[in-house]
Amino acid sequence: MRYNSRGTGIPKNRIIIITCVLVLVLAVLLVVAFLSAGNKNEGTGTQSSEPMEKMVLHTVEERGDAVYVTTSYGGFSYPYAYSDLMVMEPVNKTSYVGVAFFASIDGKNEPVYTLWINGRQGIPAGKLHVGDKTYSVTVEMNDARKDLAEKYRSTFYAAQETLNDVLLSMEAGGYFEYSMGGA
Repeated sequence: MRYNSRGTGIPKNRIIIITCVLVLVLAVLLVVAFLSAGNKNEGTGTQSSEPMEKMVLHTVEERGDAVYVTTSYGGFSYPYAYSDLMVMEPVNKTSYVGVAFFASIDGKNEPVYTLWINGRQGIPAGKLHVGDKTYSVTVEMNDARKDLAEKYRSTFYAAQETLNDVLLSMEAGGYFEYSMGGA
């Protein structure tokens, strides 16, 4: 058995192993602290746990080549060509709200995507500015059901493409900062 040069009786290999374990534990603690700090609301107005105002769909109007929708969190539009296909429903939770979009296919409402305000579901899409508050916006995409008939799949995917129109119209309204895809 080898001893270190100080004569303490602890082998060098053990000192190296103990040092490596301590460094690893410290690194894990730093990563956990960093991730925890990243999830906290630090005055940005995003990801607040405060109760949210209910999501209400105020109007749905067909104007020219678009359908315009106003909600309690602003408005958006999508092409009129999809007016018979798209169905929307407000979703209200305590600390986040949203609008669920469905495709009316063969007499059933197929879930297509949901825009979440202040939620953590899905992928980040941008920031919504309502008055003096800023909320994160995420998008939760749904897959077509495996048993959805092939002739309806293209309709389902066409309904998903309205997401781009909705987000771009929100951005054009001046109260939404689009950042989907890391932009």
